[in-house]
Amino acid sequence: MPKMQTDKVISSQSISQCPVCNSKDSVNDFCIDQFIIHQCSECDCKYVINPPSKKELESYYNREQWFNGGEPGGYRDYDEQTVGSLKMIKDIFDDIDSDRHLSILDLGCGYGSHLQLAADRDWQCFGVEPSDHARAIAQLRLEGKAMIVKSINELIPHCFDLILMLDVIEHVSNPEELLYPLYNIGAIQEKTKLILTTPNSGSRLAISDPVNWPYHHPPSHLTYYNEKSLNKLLKKLRFSKIIIKGIYANQAMNEDPSSLEDFEGLEVQASGSNFIRFMQERYVPSTCSEIAEYEHMPRYQYALSLAPNKTILDFGCGTGYGSSILAARARAVVGVDIDESALEWARETHRKPTLNFRINSDFGASLPSQYFDLVTCFEMIEHVTADHQQLIIDSFVKVLKPDGVLLISTPNPDITALYGDNPYHLCELTRDEFEALLRSKFKFVNIIDQHALASILFASGNSGQAWQLDTLRNTKLTESSTLGYLALCSQQEIGAMKSSVYVDNDAPYIPLILDLRKNLLEAKVKAYEFEQTLIQLRSTEQGHFSREQEVLSKEQKILRREQELVGKEQELLNMDQRLLSKEQDLLNMDQGLLSKEQELLSKEQELLSKEQELLSKEQELLNRDQGLLSKEQGLLYREQALQRHPVSRISNAVKRNIAWFSSSPKQT
Repeated sequence: MPKMQTDKVISSQSISQCPVCNSKDSVNDFCIDQFIIHQCSECDCKYVINPPSKKELESYYNREQWFNGGEPGGYRDYDEQTVGSLKMIKDIFDDIDSDRHLSILDLGCGYGSHLQLAADRDWQCFGVEPSDHARAIAQLRLEGKAMIVKSINELIPHCFDLILMLDVIEHVSNPEELLYPLYNIGAIQEKTKLILTTPNSGSRLAISDPVNWPYHHPPSHLTYYNEKSLNKLLKKLRFSKIIIKGIYANQAMNEDPSSLEDFEGLEVQASGSNFIRFMQERYVPSTCSEIAEYEHMPRYQYALSLAPNKTILDFGCGTGYGSSILAARARAVVGVDIDESALEWARETHRKPTLNFRINSDFGASLPSQYFDLVTCFEMIEHVTADHQQLIIDSFVKVLKPDGVLLISTPNPDITALYGDNPYHLCELTRDEFEALLRSKFKFVNIIDQHALASILFASGNSGQAWQLDTLRNTKLTESSTLGYLALCSQQEIGAMKSSVYVDNDAPYIPLILDLRKNLLEAKVKAYEFEQTLIQLRSTEQGHFSREQEVLSKEQKILRREQELVGKEQELLNMDQRLLSKEQDLLNMDQGLLSKEQELLSKEQELLSKEQELLSKEQELLNRDQGLLSKEQGLLYREQALQRHPVSRISNAVKRNIAWFSSSPKQT
């Protein structure tokens, strides 16, 4: 990083207290170039007390050289040097990934490398990058897959699942300026997980040699944190779960790191912050819009003129910002409230020897009698019921000295109605009702109205003081511009309340209006472009619809044809059923015939067997006939022989044959 010409730096701010805990006590102060660094004695946060102006820092980071020029505090090659963080981010994404689409905000998104990983998971991606150079590259690389803007104020109101602040918080002088706007748009809620990395000012090298520690390099780094200061900051923002671990172990060590002192960087994972609910119930400076500031702060500025050397009760002090304003001139200020968490914030944030905070839940009944010179009660009375309002006024009468005064305010119900329903306002009062309540206990009551109007100031130099008040047009103040009512009450006669004007020197009207009109014009152009795109989409959609109607008509025709075919198929199916029934009948008949044939076959088999028996007997008879034939043949041979031989032989032969024939069975 090229060193700024620090001898020519004119700081627009001088920081007199710790940006984390508001302590003004410091130890171990040291200088780097022309920058003075204090270390808070209470939380160990180190901070540059004479940082460059915001305008100087903006031009400083807009340069490409800071991202790719190898400057101290910058980058030699942004893409190359941030590759190492991609694995860490991927592991974090893997741990929290779920079936639903998550939303992520990357503060100081650089070239958009981390958002690209989220876009690849189909997450809703948002980024804030104040550098014009880096933002242009990120927008080009993401190709519309992420909304990347210059400041948090350009983001849409949205609660994010995950917020990344990687090596970012050390670049701002006041972390509240970075974090409070996120709460204003509802970005951080109890479900939100915050991932934060920053150099570890509690490392051994940072402690032993702070001047030469590589990460002590203003004006790039302006605030330095260790475990203690980070815990302090995040607990102040009401994170319920905080995990801090070391990253980038000191490479000079010869053994494994055993404590956070052995690491040059810190990684924080925090969740469960309910600070948005805390700030919605009470006013915390810098967390709300200018409208809220214009409502609340001027009342205490008005009361400040009554505060010198007074003992003051600030009733319903909330976070204590007004009590702190009064304590600058008062002898003593006691801020009381019913909410211990608000008082804890007040004690941590506002530290003055003349300032004390106490809890009170009995509407002031237990406070000492005739003790206070001045009681202030701003925008509190409408938060209780009508009966309790009367009890509170009774208590104010009791605690005030005989010549003491009450300065009390309440909002105009017509104006609060513009903000929508407020569940914390239990009994709002009109001007007449407010006056009647006060006059019921105080003899003297003066009421003036509080307005918020544009103004023109003619002043000498930068004093900002004006001694003449005129109206720009011949018009009168109206009830419609009245934010609320401010009343001065006493038991002794008091003069008329003076009219006062408070100018916001940090809000130049012309640039603000021009910027507002520019943003409004851009919004109108975008709205017009969106409307034209919507018209085109609707036209395209209408064309698609017409084609879909045609397709639907054809599909209906096809469906009717298919239904007709189904009817025909049903008829064929019925015919098939009838044929099947006929075939079943024929099959049954065939089965009957087959049974008959089986019976006939069995009978034929029996007949065949009998025929076989007869054939066998016939064979036997044939065999016998053959035997007889053979014997007849023998007789024939004998007869022939007898014809050839003498008679005696014939006689003997005849005898023998007769004897044989006589012994043979008779043949029929």
